[in-house]
Amino acid sequence: MKKSVIMILLVLIILSSCRSYIDIPRNSISKDYLIFKYENDYNNFIFSDKVNIVADKDVSITTHFNIRLPKKIIYWMRLGNRFFFEYSTGQLICVYSSYANKEGHGDEWKLFEPKENDEFNYLDEYFEKKVKGNKRKNRKAGRITKVYTNSKYEILLYNIKKENFDSFYDFVKSFKVIPRK
Repeated sequence: MKKSVIMILLVLIILSSCRSYIDIPRNSISKDYLIFKYENDYNNFIFSDKVNIVADKDVSITTHFNIRLPKKIIYWMRLGNRFFFEYSTGQLICVYSSYANKEGHGDEWKLFEPKENDEFNYLDEYFEKKVKGNKRKNRKAGRITKVYTNSKYEILLYNIKKENFDSFYDFVKSFKVIPRK
């Protein structure tokens, strides 16, 4: 009797600790400033915050955008103008949307590999907020980290498995700025 109770408790603990994906269609999110629609084959993230930033008389206009993302998201977070989408085994997509009326014109999109010593300090902030006090996870050997940018908007593909990279890259190329109404 005692052994069966212990076994049942162990099974319940194991099942409750299994990580599940949050991006199932019935969990889609719709707020006045964003829509996160979990489709069957992809996720569609639309950001349209109407709140701008004002400092003295300088107004920074929030960029509205749309991006399709791969399935199997386990966690996501917004920190200012950065949006983090985490996948299993430490794979991460980070979208930076600068203000619509600031920071350059947005040239041709390019994909490049960051230098080994490039700092992504904003990743530290993400991991500290996600797991209280934890620092950034180091890049894993055999993983791919690349930056897709047009010099105004930037998408970091961080620690992506080789077998997932082409698919992740195809999705982030869907990034589009939505004209403000």
